[in-house]
This record gives sequence, C-alpha cells and structure tokens, in this order.
Amino acid sequence: MELRVQRQRKGRRRWIVGVLVLAALVWGTNWYLFARPAARALAADGHTAGMQLRSHLRYFVDPATWVVDLRRADVADPADLFRGLLRAVKAVDDVTWIPGTVVLLRAGTPTYTVAGADLSRLAYTFSISRNPASVLVRLVAVLRVPGGGALPPMPVTDAASRWAAGHP
Repeated sequence: MELRVQRQRKGRRRWIVGVLVLAALVWGTNWYLFARPAARALAADGHTAGMQLRSHLRYFVDPATWVVDLRRADVADPADLFRGLLRAVKAVDDVTWIPGTVVLLRAGTPTYTVAGADLSRLAYTFSISRNPASVLVRLVAVLRVPGGGALPPMPVTDAASRWAAGHP
C-alpha cells in the first residue's frame, strides 16, 4: 500500500514538472521569436524608444494569429506608433514568419486587425522607402476593426491616436 502511494506522488510530481517545462518552453519560444526582436527594433530608434509592445502568438500557441499589445506610448508624434509597429514587424519578419492575422491591442483591448502578409509587405517597403509617409497612409488603408470591417478614411495621426487610446 505504501509503495503505491509513493508511486502516485512521484507520478504527480513528474506531471507537474512536465507542465511547467512545457509552459516555459512555449513562453520562451514566443519571447525569442516575437517579443525580443520587436523590443530591440523599438529601442534602436530614438523616435520609438518610448513605446513598449508585448508581442506573442494568440494564446501563446496559435500560429495563425500574432498579437501586438501596445503597453506604453510615450512618443512625440502619434504617427511614430505606426513607424514603431512597422519597424517591429520588419525585425520579427527577419527572424521568423508573420502569421496570417495580426491583432493590434492597447492594454489588452483589441483595436485593429490586419492581414499579416499586408503588414509584412508594408514593413519591408517602409524599411527601404524614401517616402515613409506614403507607407503609413497605406497601412491605415489595410487596417480593420476587430469585427472585420474597414476603417473609414482618416489621417495617419487619427488612426494612431485611436490605437493609443484603445478604441478604433
């Protein structure tokens, strides 16, 4: 009887350790592939150093959706938020893939969605462009509200301010 109880405890401990190791592996993969490159790209640019993004796969395991959560937005120009986003996307795209859907959140509240391919293409164009303002205008054109509807036409600064405020 005592031997059976010891085996059950040992099995329970292995299960708990296994779950903890798996959780650490999932979190570490998200950090290495998404959060780390985005944070480095923002810190390297003086205009976007005041931004803080949390970046990970949805539920940390959904490879079809990337979540970009704006946590701090201390920038002089609201358009710098989108500049920082495009720099972060380019940095992540250099390390790994951009999932099919990207959800932009503000402090946990969904604000915009955008197709990953569109965002990746715009980030590349932004990185080589001599006219980054035109890329930002095209970015606003591909943004969607969380339900999937298109945004009404608006200036880049208005769309960025809405992201900073947490509502589309």
